[in-house]
Amino acid sequence: MLCGEVHDENCAALAGAGHAGLFGNADAVLDAAQGLLDGSAMPPITLDVMRTPVSARRTPGWEGCHLGCPGGDTCSNDTIGHTGFTGTGVWIDVDAGLAWTLLTHRVHPTRHSDSGIVALRRAVGAALTGPRSDTPSRQAHSERT
Repeated sequence: MLCGEVHDENCAALAGAGHAGLFGNADAVLDAAQGLLDGSAMPPITLDVMRTPVSARRTPGWEGCHLGCPGGDTCSNDTIGHTGFTGTGVWIDVDAGLAWTLLTHRVHPTRHSDSGIVALRRAVGAALTGPRSDTPSRQAHSERT
């Protein structure tokens, strides 16, 4: 068994219980995301529930696509994602049948400076999804003009 020290103080305060984060390599994370997309990981109804908005920015257990979301402004409105304390993240664009992950370590060597993770996450999402006409940023821009 591999033992280590958790960087997230909330998790450490709970003795590792609660939300210890995302552990795995990019292949494993993307395999799990692909399983959601193709229905092999769980019944498709589960993905439908995961995509159901519970607020302007959230779905059950996930962040939905919204203006300024970590997955970038060019993902479709049918995108869900989840970010981790140390800079990890996974996004699933159901409309496009696309999933992407970014596994980083924003707290090394220190968490006391701006790591640029917010801009990096958004840039990666934008690079992978490209410009689309149905994205929140484009809709907001269209409504303003």
